[in-house]
Amino acid sequence: MLTGLLAIVLILYTGQEGTYAVASNAAKPLPSMTMVYETYGASISLGDRSIDPFKEVHRLEYRSKTDWVDTVIESPSIDLGRYGVRSYVGSYKSVKGNTVIEYTAADGGTYESSISEHSTFYPGPAFPNARGLAGFTDDLAKAGGIEKSQVVTGATVCSGDECRENVTGDRYTGNGLDMVVLTDSDWVIPLRMGDGFLVRKVEIHDDGQ
Repeated sequence: MLTGLLAIVLILYTGQEGTYAVASNAAKPLPSMTMVYETYGASISLGDRSIDPFKEVHRLEYRSKTDWVDTVIESPSIDLGRYGVRSYVGSYKSVKGNTVIEYTAADGGTYESSISEHSTFYPGPAFPNARGLAGFTDDLAKAGGIEKSQVVTGATVCSGDECRENVTGDRYTGNGLDMVVLTDSDWVIPLRMGDGFLVRKVEIHDDGQ
């Protein structure tokens, strides 16, 4: 029974994360950075217990597209009744070269897979969107039905010894799109994607790789 309950939770958890592989020549690279961000997923219900929405906080340590680790640092505790309480805190997803390792703290499972030669594996859905926008934000703003504006966010962005709180980002809305990004001449960092992704803090370690 415990295995069955955990399977339900794992399916829902995996569904909100997904696997993201896009063409490796999409655009300019993201900078080397440490990012703390929130994710919001669909509610989880087990018997008379529910978590709505399913909110987590992740720490992404990103060095390059082939060297990063994304760790869950805050997550709801899931009460499985007589089977105990489970949490995803400590779960991680990492890429080193062409190897992906995923560890799920709720069941202690570790899974390993390989990335195909012409693909790139990203931590989540916000990152290929941001990468694909790098160098193309002006074109996106000119697209039919898409509006660009500037908005003050709750994010803190640090570079070197300088930190800026509540940074202003570029917001793109229309045709089902609602995203806020921080744009540099060499990269685009996602700050918010719809209602499911929100950045708290970014520490940029260099200009890009």
